[in-house]
Amino acid sequence: MKGVIPLSTLILLSCNLAMAQDYSSRHTGIYFGASAGSAELNNNTFERLSNHGFSNDETTSGYQIHFGYNFTPNVGLELSYTDFGDYTSEISLPVQGSTLQEDIETGIEGAGLALVGKMPVTRGLSFYTKAGIIAWESTTLDVARMDDEQFMELEFKAEGTDPFFGLGAEYNLGRSAIRSEYARYSLADGDESFQIDMFSLSLSYLF
Repeated sequence: MKGVIPLSTLILLSCNLAMAQDYSSRHTGIYFGASAGSAELNNNTFERLSNHGFSNDETTSGYQIHFGYNFTPNVGLELSYTDFGDYTSEISLPVQGSTLQEDIETGIEGAGLALVGKMPVTRGLSFYTKAGIIAWESTTLDVARMDDEQFMELEFKAEGTDPFFGLGAEYNLGRSAIRSEYARYSLADGDESFQIDMFSLSLSYLF
C-alpha cells in the first residue's frame, strides 16, 4: 500500500542512525596526547658556521604535548607545546700550543594553535592535515674555552609568531589513538631563520 514504510526499512534506518551516533561519539570531544620524534633544523647561522669549519649537529630529538577538541569526526582545534630539542655546532683549533674550543648550542620551543581536518578511510584509520601558528623562542649559548678553561660565554635570543603545517595518519583504538605525523615549522626573527622538519609518533586519549 502507498504511504506504508516496511518494518524492515524502519529497523535498517534505526540501526544506521545508531551506528552513526556511536561513531560520532567515539570521534568527537576533548583529547590529550604526547608525541616524540626527530627534529631536523635548517638555520642560516649554522650554515655560515659550517662554511667556517664548524661541525654541526642539526638533527635531534624533540617532543610535544597536545590538547584538542574534535567538533566533528572531521574537524578539530588543537593546542600544543613543542620542545624541538637542542642543536649544536662546535670547532676545535690549535693556537700556539694550546687548543681553542668553541661550542654553540641552540634550543627552540613554542606553543601552537592549529585547525585539524580529518578524512576517515576506514572505521579506525584516518588521514589528517593541520595548519596553524606557533609562538616560539630560541636561546643560543656560545661558550669558548682555551685548554678546557672557559673565557667567554654569550647568550642570544630570538622569538616570533609564525605559521606551521602538518599531515599524518591516525588509527583509533577505542578511546585511544596512535598517530604518525610530519610537520614543518618556518620560523624567523629579523635576519635569523629556522626551518624545522619534525617526524613524530604520538599516543592520545579521547575523554
